[in-house]
Formats: sequence, structure tokens, C-alpha cells
Amino acid sequence: MELKGPSEAEVKKFIKFEARMEFITVAGHHFRGTLLWADHSAFHVKLENEKTITLLKTALVYYAAI
Repeated sequence: MELKGPSEAEVKKFIKFEARMEFITVAGHHFRGTLLWADHSAFHVKLENEKTITLLKTALVYYAAI
């Protein structure tokens, strides 16, 4: 069974409306922030502490707007 995350259209809405999001990595790290941009392999996120990070999609087990 393959789990799917939000659609590409939903991700674009998250960026446009600066939705607060949660990301969980395969290593168990939790990140919360707003999505600045996304492409086919990564998300660039502005964290709640104002730092920015890039998360590879292959490193994530979960992501969603909260």
C-alpha cells in the first residue's frame, strides 16, 4: 500500500496562503513552519524560529497542514 501526501495543487495552496505545516522525517525529527517553495524532490521551510531548511521528500514519512 502506498501512502500519498497532499496533491501538488494543495501544496501550492499551502505556499500561497502561508499555511502552518508539520513535517516528520524517517529519523523521527519533527519540524513545524511555513512552506516557502517546493519542487519534485524537496520542500524549503521557514521554521517557527525563523530559520530556513530544505527537506528532501525522500526523508519524510509525514507532512501536512496543521
